[in-house]
Amino acid sequence: MLPESLDHATLPRKMNIQEEIGKQTYDEPIKTQLYEHLLNSELFAIYRTSFEKVTGHTVAFIHPDVRETPEVEVQRCGNAYCSILQANNFCDKRCLNHTLKLAEKAVDSARTAQCPAKMTGTLIPVKVDKVTVAYLRTGQVKIQVSSTDFAKLDEVQKNLPLSVASDLKEEYDKMASLDEKRYLDQLVLMGAFAMQLSNIAKKALDRTHNDSILTDRCKQYIAKHLSEKICLDSLADHTKVTNSYMCKQFKKHTGMTIVEYINLHRIKQAKQILIEKDTKKIIDIAYECGFQSLSQFNRTFQKFVGSSPTNYRKKSKICAAGICQPGKMIS
Repeated sequence: MLPESLDHATLPRKMNIQEEIGKQTYDEPIKTQLYEHLLNSELFAIYRTSFEKVTGHTVAFIHPDVRETPEVEVQRCGNAYCSILQANNFCDKRCLNHTLKLAEKAVDSARTAQCPAKMTGTLIPVKVDKVTVAYLRTGQVKIQVSSTDFAKLDEVQKNLPLSVASDLKEEYDKMASLDEKRYLDQLVLMGAFAMQLSNIAKKALDRTHNDSILTDRCKQYIAKHLSEKICLDSLADHTKVTNSYMCKQFKKHTGMTIVEYINLHRIKQAKQILIEKDTKKIIDIAYECGFQSLSQFNRTFQKFVGSSPTNYRKKSKICAAGICQPGKMIS
């Protein structure tokens, strides 16, 4: 195991957020929503790309419940050396168990340790009101290789086929060996970024903002599936909350029901198609925008626009001829 000196007293140990009396707790759905909100944020994408390009080391975003981490993020925890071990079932559950143990220690600050395959990795908690909502994980590097490390590598290789052991040794030798100071400098940067992510998550939880995390997740799902049949139960399952709670929060933050929101955006899409594709059949437009029948489409269009789709198209053609102001047709 790596010496405890890399438990990082020099890293930011507390997030710069409002202190509360007692320990704040969030249920699992809220943690998951915060985690996914941060994972899909533009800031995280930019930071990860920059960090990996400069350091050559991976950055994975780990779920607060380590076992719930998306597979694509799990795969980012490794390298070519790790891939060989995984392909030969050496790290089948060891990597997960190692991360779980590391997460147990990374309660207030970053924790670093070596896995059984002699790779050094670090978990840095991203916290909101003292609650961990994610971990940044980096590493999978060699730190100050010693004769003991090579002895451990021999132990790892002995149960592998000769050709695989040879490939493993080759990949291990390719990796640069870092000293603790250089690695720690990288972790300080990542610790500062963890604080930024914490602030983003904190703002997302602030109920004075226009949208809550839950509402934002609903909108993302709706935008992605607008042309499909959207079931409220499926949407609730996606956001990991009950149907009633989801509907209540959505109405609170948008001023409209989920069904109204879906229909509003479908009608906006239909209006655009009616103008741009003036020969396309009305029924085809209805289905393309996610309506289940022509009668439903006509009824909803009349409600939101004040005219039928056919009349709206006719008016748009008149506007195109310069008799009215086209800008008023799409609102």
